[in-house]
Amino acid sequence: MDKAIIDVVSTLGNNEIASWRMNVECRKVGGLLYTEASEEEKAEICMWQSFVASKPEDEIIMALDKVLRQRTFVVGHRLSLADIVCYIRCATTSAPVAVLRWLNLVQKITWTAAPNANLPQKLDLQLPANISGPLPLPIDKRQKNHFAKVTQNNSDISDKIKAKETIPTHDKKKKEKKKAPTPAVAPIDDSDVKTAFAALDVRVGQIIEAWPHPEADKLFCEKIDIGEEQPRTIASGLRAHYSVEDLTNRHVLIFANLKARTMQGFRSEGMVLCAATADHSIVKFLEPPADAAIGSRVYLDGTDPLNLLPAATPSQVQKKKLLESVLPSLCTDADGVACCDGKPFLLPDKGSPVTAPLKNAPIS
Repeated sequence: MDKAIIDVVSTLGNNEIASWRMNVECRKVGGLLYTEASEEEKAEICMWQSFVASKPEDEIIMALDKVLRQRTFVVGHRLSLADIVCYIRCATTSAPVAVLRWLNLVQKITWTAAPNANLPQKLDLQLPANISGPLPLPIDKRQKNHFAKVTQNNSDISDKIKAKETIPTHDKKKKEKKKAPTPAVAPIDDSDVKTAFAALDVRVGQIIEAWPHPEADKLFCEKIDIGEEQPRTIASGLRAHYSVEDLTNRHVLIFANLKARTMQGFRSEGMVLCAATADHSIVKFLEPPADAAIGSRVYLDGTDPLNLLPAATPSQVQKKKLLESVLPSLCTDADGVACCDGKPFLLPDKGSPVTAPLKNAPIS
């Protein structure tokens, strides 16, 4: 196993590596390997190396399953030496879904970036259509550029990048013009608060990953599962009120049809709903019933859940200022139940209401 790890790591990074256990010095390939890790991450990487070297495969897979249900990679938010070590030891198609998802991701990265390394036999991984647990983070522009350099003989990624780079500007515009028009949506009466609320897409979600925004002291970056193919990325200004541990696995409500915007370099694709005191000294999440299904859509008391209006498009929400017209009417009542214009929030087939620890508090 040591030879395979040295071979993979040396191909990915530095060819003069003498030891893979403590003295690995590699450059970034889709993420950190060892020297770019924090001291805490280095300690965790070394722990995994010792664990993998001393435990049987089934025990390693069980440990990976527990970790990878809430993480994309074994250590941190990027590929690390821990992933390489575990992958080489546990390359199997007989594993839980979270481990298969991780194997698929690590296999793609290593086979793309180091096709000539002494890798395990490539696995034919048949993943379910809707994988539970966190999904891989999108590859950013710098990672794509690096992959393009190290995969000149493996055209899978580099060809896509080169093709994108060589498309003339006028051709891009032509392609954009050929896109199918957005389907028409019925006119929305924004003068009525309840109708405006019905056009907003309020969904139950679960925060599957959260971390402090590296460039904004007040923001968390979150990945939230709302039942779509991939989790939403959402930024929330809650660092003064919650810790990362408070957010992970929490069920929340989000506005899901707002226009995406970039907040200090992070793409935010929605907004989490919270109740707050007037001075915002106390902020609390709205809490859907514990058994509410991920992706369930909120409606107001008195509305037929079988005949909900289609949600407005993000452009309509912005143009008609639907969020601005609804927010002044959102608050918790004397029992802490979330309401719009006095009508409680409801969820399909759930007797318990949406609540918050704060009573008679505005919601935003």
